[in-house]
Amino acid sequence: MPKSEREKAVREVLDFLAGSDFKNAMQDTIRQAEALGRELKDEVRSHQIAWRRRFEHYNGSWPNTWSITRKVIQMMESRTTPGYEESCSALQ
Repeated sequence: MPKSEREKAVREVLDFLAGSDFKNAMQDTIRQAEALGRELKDEVRSHQIAWRRRFEHYNGSWPNTWSITRKVIQMMESRTTPGYEESCSALQ
């Protein structure tokens, strides 16, 4: 590319960068990026709250579930214990 054409191309680029089309497009892009950043922060907070609540529910239900499981195991084991039938008859 001859020097005169390069200079012309550089001038056109500089004129574009100094113009309102470029400025408006950049400002719009910046506004959109800022809005997306705010949305992302809100989404992270929302997920943290939801996961914390879910974790607390699981932690709360685990002891209950384990207690029920232990009770059922104990009941099943006592049914297989020799003398179970006699002890049930005695209770009636």
